[in-house]
Amino acid sequence: MVGLIISNSNSNLNRALTLDLLSGLWGYKFEKARVPGDIEKAISVGRQALLTVPAGNEQDAGVFASHLNAWLVTKFDATSDTQDPDEVIEVGNTALGSFPLYSQDWWSTRYNLDSLLFSRHKILGEVADLETAIRFERMATSTQVRKHPRTASMFSLLGTLLAARFLLTGAVSDIEEAVQVG
Repeated sequence: MVGLIISNSNSNLNRALTLDLLSGLWGYKFEKARVPGDIEKAISVGRQALLTVPAGNEQDAGVFASHLNAWLVTKFDATSDTQDPDEVIEVGNTALGSFPLYSQDWWSTRYNLDSLLFSRHKILGEVADLETAIRFERMATSTQVRKHPRTASMFSLLGTLLAARFLLTGAVSDIEEAVQVG
């Protein structure tokens, strides 16, 4: 019986891996050809991959969630669908929970989340989104993660977030920090 469970678990993981790969192919096809249905397929298949991952495979689930997160971001950037940021934030938080805290995968996912929080702020005016994104990007640009491949992007995003908050509040300290970060 145990052998059957292990076999079934491996089968489900292989299916999830295949679905994740297929999701990526649809996503890359969308990036090249910009056919709207392709990004929808990438997202749909990515959701299936995430649901197929067997229990106990949190690391794999995190990787798949991160991939799905990227395709949701891609769709949002292309369509500005205001429902997408909510799902991206939910899926991104799933991915965050499976990566070691402050690892490169964790920070890459956090960067995507903070970008989406900023996008949602621009559309819906959620000040809390802006505050959350600023808090995490300040952490990301600390000396602890200076060697991260996205460090320059993180500094750029932090400067943008601070400038956006300056426009809301008029706090000179925000624009001074934005200039320093830039």
